[in-house]
Parts: sequence; C-alpha cells; structure tokens
Amino acid sequence: MIEHYKVYSNNLTDPYRVVIDGVLAVDKKGNPKRFATVMKALSWGQRHLEKKRKDKG
Repeated sequence: MIEHYKVYSNNLTDPYRVVIDGVLAVDKKGNPKRFATVMKALSWGQRHLEKKRKDKG
C-alpha cells in the first residue's frame, strides 16, 4: 500500500514523503526520498511497486 505524508517545516522545498507497505522510501544514502507534490510522490511509489512485482514474477 502506498501512503504519503507531509513534513511541516519552514525550509523544505520538497515536503512530501512516501511510505510503501509500512516502510519509508529512502535513497541510496539512507535519507528519506523527498517529493515536491503529492502526485509525484504517489506516481513514484506506484512505479516502484510495479518494478518490485515484475522482478519477483
């Protein structure tokens, strides 16, 4: 399941984060992936899940 949430802070340019199946999406350095809009966050999450399912099947 893909969920998004917004981090409330004054200085953030990309305030949205994505949680996929209860796990926060992170980049290669271990930092949370950041997105500028809800739509970008959800579309990235959907593509990530599709790639994951394709690799398993």
